[in-house]
Amino acid sequence: NPFIIFLKGETMLQGFIIAFSIYSKVPMPYIKQTNANRKYVTAFFPFVGLLISAFIGIWLYFAPIFHFSRLFISCIAVILPFFITGNIHFNGFLYTIDALSLKQEKVGKLKLLESHHQTISSCIHASLYILFSFCIWNELYPFFVSNTENDMIIICLLMLIYIISRCLGGLSILTFPRATETGTVAALSHHAQLKSNKIILLLILFICCLIGFFLQPMLSPFFLASGVFFFFIFRLQAIKNFGGITDEILGYFIQSCELILLTVFLLGCKYFY
Repeated sequence: NPFIIFLKGETMLQGFIIAFSIYSKVPMPYIKQTNANRKYVTAFFPFVGLLISAFIGIWLYFAPIFHFSRLFISCIAVILPFFITGNIHFNGFLYTIDALSLKQEKVGKLKLLESHHQTISSCIHASLYILFSFCIWNELYPFFVSNTENDMIIICLLMLIYIISRCLGGLSILTFPRATETGTVAALSHHAQLKSNKIILLLILFICCLIGFFLQPMLSPFFLASGVFFFFIFRLQAIKNFGGITDEILGYFIQSCELILLTVFLLGCKYFY
């Protein structure tokens, strides 16, 4: 039925706009969220990662051409994802760090998580996270400025990290139990077309894997497998500590997954190049 196809197309377009409105600072037209247009928002989560990847790829390719320093290139590579997302995931990372440091049962941790109260512990972890990220990018620098054919391979593989982390993040929204029934994640999980969203996310993840294997069949399996392994370990920890997933815990997952993938990727580069 052409009318049904049109309605689905309109709903998916609205889902695309809502996904970018929630998870990025990209200016988007205002759309009132309804049960209908929330159905496919999760499927478009990786497209936010695609936008980050595009900016990262452009920066890593052109910055050395303009002879920017190693420190400056590394610094901007750390900042770009925060600039595009508006720190939405990093805030969740810090709130979750505070909640995990609390030696209480699930209910107590959830209350602290939802209160958005930050302590000196989260400030220290924020500094450590940014410092460690900067060190990783600083160490990766020689691998994409070597003036060889490997430069573009490394850049393309680095770009995949931000898409993969959000594919896994989208799957966590759909497959993890909800710790609470409030918040964006709960709303998206409750109203999502589970089967369609899972198929889209798994298809994007599969395409990323194919691209990775095509570009570097020896290196890519390590950081791809590490992301999937972290997904299942994180599921167990999220259920154990909070009973499921929330907006803040999703942010914790995205930031942790990106850092783990970057770290494993760096170790792989050290070994294979």
